[in-house]
Order: sequence, then C-alpha cells, then structure tokens
Amino acid sequence: MKNYQLLLFSGFWFFIVAQIGTGKYTHMFASDWNEMGCVVIALTLGVLSLLAVNWKKFGMWLLSY
Repeated sequence: MKNYQLLLFSGFWFFIVAQIGTGKYTHMFASDWNEMGCVVIALTLGVLSLLAVNWKKFGMWLLSY
C-alpha cells in the first residue's frame, strides 16, 4: 500500500476507536467484553498500519512541496 493509503486506513481505525470508546457509537454491543474486543482490534489495526508507513519516504514527499 502507498503511504497515504496507510495513513487514511490508520485514521479510519482511530476514528472507530474514538467512536466506540467514548460511547458515541449507536450500535448496541452484546456485552462490555464484546465492546472492548472491538476497540482492541481497531486499535491494533490502527497502530500496525502506522508502523507500516515508510516515514523517510513520506518525509521526503512532504519536503518536496
């Protein structure tokens, strides 16, 4: 994946974590454990996609503008 795709993917998952974690998500979960599991999975996907970004290449791209 390209850097911008990874950053968008990561931002999407962090948005999902924020929505579920603050209680603004309107879907009712079966239990608290189910809700925490969804938060952990979304947080893991967000962090792993941030780790996959080629930061050196991304920094050079930012400096080129």
